Amino acid sequence: MILQCLTPEENNKVNGMVNAKQIWDTLKVLFEDDKSVSVGNIELLQSKNEKFCILEGETTKAMFDRFMSLINQIRALGAKTWDDNSAARKICRVYRQRNNMLASIIIEKDNYHTMSPQEMLVKLMHHCGSINPYTLMGRHWATPSEVARPTR
Repeated sequence: MILQCLTPEENNKVNGMVNAKQIWDTLKVLFEDDKSVSVGNIELLQSKNEKFCILEGETTKAMFDRFMSLINQIRALGAKTWDDNSAARKICRVYRQRNNMLASIIIEKDNYHTMSPQEMLVKLMHHCGSINPYTLMGRHWATPSEVARPTR
């Protein structure tokens, strides 16, 4: 049954094997790599993660998508080091390059140590897209166009 599902290239690799376990183990190595290759791939991706930064002109959402793709690749290889909160905190640290004050405010929040990556994205996007430079702590300050001009 296993042999019927294989491509011709995969079939050539297991041709002549009669033991199902031997076929399965051979295919497993082909598709999942062995342990040493997996560890090497994890280390390569961890290195990319350590150097991760927000690119010039990159949107917050694009940075988030690029970062989460990298984290999901690391997780898929079996690494246990990146839970959701670790990823969220890394996103915040990376975002400091663009807006240190916002990142500092988020870090001071009570739920910072339990925040998921998606919650971090929502907080960053909310503040980036909706902050009016003339609004501070809930009080509205007049914009230049709202200031009454003296009449002559």
